[in-house]
Amino acid sequence: MEAFVVALQSVWNDSGFSAFTMGHAIMMLVGIILLYLAIGKGFEPLLLSPIAFGCLLANVPKTGFEDQPGVMQVILYGIHHEIFPPLIFLGVGAMTDFGPLIANPKTLLLGAAAQAGVFVSLLGAMMLGFTVQEASAIGIIGGADGPTAIYLAAKMAPNLLGAIAVAAYSYMSLVPLIQPPIMKLCTTEADRKIVMAQLRPVTRFEKIVFPIATTIVISLLLPPVCSLIGMLMLGNLFKEAGCLDRLSFSGTKEDGWYIPEAKQAMQAQTLAYAGKYNAPDVEQMLAGDCDLAIESTMILHNPEVKEQLETCGIPVIVEHSSYETDPLGRLEWVKFYGALFDAEDAAEQLFASETAKTADVLNEAPTGKTVAFFYVTTNGGVNVRKSGDYVSKMIELAGGTCITFDDSDEENALSTMTIQMETFYEQAKDADYIIYNSTIDSELTSVSELLQKNALFADFKAVMEGHVYGTGKNMFQETTGYGTMIADMHAIFTGQEIKSDYFYKLTEE
Repeated sequence: MEAFVVALQSVWNDSGFSAFTMGHAIMMLVGIILLYLAIGKGFEPLLLSPIAFGCLLANVPKTGFEDQPGVMQVILYGIHHEIFPPLIFLGVGAMTDFGPLIANPKTLLLGAAAQAGVFVSLLGAMMLGFTVQEASAIGIIGGADGPTAIYLAAKMAPNLLGAIAVAAYSYMSLVPLIQPPIMKLCTTEADRKIVMAQLRPVTRFEKIVFPIATTIVISLLLPPVCSLIGMLMLGNLFKEAGCLDRLSFSGTKEDGWYIPEAKQAMQAQTLAYAGKYNAPDVEQMLAGDCDLAIESTMILHNPEVKEQLETCGIPVIVEHSSYETDPLGRLEWVKFYGALFDAEDAAEQLFASETAKTADVLNEAPTGKTVAFFYVTTNGGVNVRKSGDYVSKMIELAGGTCITFDDSDEENALSTMTIQMETFYEQAKDADYIIYNSTIDSELTSVSELLQKNALFADFKAVMEGHVYGTGKNMFQETTGYGTMIADMHAIFTGQEIKSDYFYKLTEE
């Protein structure tokens, strides 16, 4: 019996429970809460989950993490010797789009103003009794910059490194929880409904030059941060190298492109026209070492072309996004291309960003506004979208009701139909809004140009009330903008003045 008791005591003494303290329990509870927020609430799971789980592991006593060789010692070595912060910066740079900053450099002042949090946190920490070095390391948390917080903590207060790392990243991850109530407190409902104007397009040349120039200037100004800023900008340079460089051939000529990056690539001759979709220049593709062709079912689909290319040794992917009747379903195809070009994270971010733009719109009640989406054909007919088409669905998601003319049960692969002007007039003359499909037809600029198409438009309610809009030429090419399109449509239907890349209001003259 005595031996059994001794054995039990030995098990207890060797276990982590014997050295488990209230401090360990509190930190584990923090880790569990953070895991719940990451997994249960979806607050930055890729960032918060490893931090939270690491919090659990780090607070298990007697693991040997602190003084015995192993993976934790390797991690500590990487932190103390400034290896991991630059690597983190590399990843941050690869996920950062500096386009808005380049387009509007004045926003740099907003970022600089945000650093006031550093000094507030510094003073607060000193008032609580921390040394200047410790307070400086703590204060950098106020800048919402995790890698820099780790970097300075390792330099100035290594004893606080763990706590500062957890605090910094937890703070940034909890922004989705912290920010909304602050935004509601500081703004009115009308303020939050303002649709922000689109910034000017930023050229690829600008995006390439920015990280290079920034690295040189800041490193010369502050040599000690060269490793951090260099890795941040190197990651961004990798990002801006982009997937477009992997595209060699297009079925659309330069003057047919309305996506700036594609047009610029063709001007730079890094993207070449290789014939129409249904009649590609196979010899040109073979000479250019084309190792994959992507065929859209939307435009001039021809199974014989697929067979011809595959016979020549060029594999073909037939892309079926055009079968999606839901615009957000079409948008989700960006994930397919993300996987194809090894850019899954960028694709996920783009999808999340676009769908987030529709969140408030989808939660609102329908506007009750009726909408006619159409264009006038060369023979005087009117081309309209069918009820099951994704454009009709986009109008519905934006809170409008699309006027359609087909039997919803009709089996037909086509998404549009052409009707007589008289039929269109009968059902659409009382529509609250008109959206003219300038993407397909000529780009109208004024109501008078619309009336030249047919004088009957003068009797339309939308024309008389000044609710006539046109579509940009890029609408059907920029499928990654569906979230923005829905938000812009909703702004139109609710009477807001907008600046949109996809829609514009026709002038009276």
